[in-house]
This record gives sequence, C-alpha cells and structure tokens, in this order.
Amino acid sequence: MDIYLHNKKKYDPRMYLGFLYLFISSGLMLQIVVQGNIVFEKRIKVCAIGYVFSVILGIILGLYESRKIIVKNKVIKQMLHIICAILGFSIIFLCSVGRRFMGRRGAILIEMTGGQKNSAIGFWYCILGLTLVFTLISSMLITCVIAVPDQFKKGKKA
Repeated sequence: MDIYLHNKKKYDPRMYLGFLYLFISSGLMLQIVVQGNIVFEKRIKVCAIGYVFSVILGIILGLYESRKIIVKNKVIKQMLHIICAILGFSIIFLCSVGRRFMGRRGAILIEMTGGQKNSAIGFWYCILGLTLVFTLISSMLITCVIAVPDQFKKGKKA
C-alpha cells in the first residue's frame, strides 16, 4: 500500500494510519466473531451492527470536523460538542485503563471478579469497545483526508 500511495503522489500519513486502524479493527472484529464470548448466539449480529454504526458515526464526525456539515441549530451543535468530548474522554480512558491492568494487575483483577470464566465476558466486551473505537478513528481519519485534501498537503498549515 505504501508503494502504491507513493506512486500516486498523494501520500498522506493520516490516510495510511486510517487504513492501518481499519485493518487492525477488522482483524480484532474477526477474532471476536470467531472466539468471542459475548451474547453467545447473537455475537455476529452485535459485531456487524456495532461495526457499521461506528463507521457511519466516524464518517459523520469526520465531515462535521472538516466543516463539510454545518449545523446552525445551537442545541444540536452543543450536543455534538458534548458527544465529541465524551468520545475523546472514553478513548483516553480505555487506553489508560488497558495499560494499567496488564501483567500482574490484570491477574489480580481476574481473581477478584470470580476467576477466568466469569471475567472473560467483560474482557471480550472491552475488546469489542476498543475495536469499535479503532473503527471510528479510522473512518474519521479517512473521511477528513478525503473531504479536505488541500488541508493535509505537506507544507501547508491548517
């Protein structure tokens, strides 16, 4: 993909990062569908609906942030700002919590929640949430670069 983008003379690291996140999120989603321990019989439907929803939400937020969608209603604009702030906080929270509970801390947490069998369901939901966050970020990055390509060219300031 890198060689292809260099040959097109439209190489943009943000779009490359968006495709990389999309690849990671699709791999994680496949892992959840095959081995996941969530909602047992309905896990394929839950994963597909969540994946499509996060792609659509990422496209809408990407268009909103690149100012291709202009909202004039103040109430809706405030709600969108609050939703963006909550999403940003949740991304930071998921990343910091994931780093804190690696190793022995994670083992203690599993023991406190009743053993590996009981806590596995919660961890699968955390992996699903992180996968949906990756999908949201990737679709936002790709949409922003496609919507406003001149803003991301090298040498130009945003």
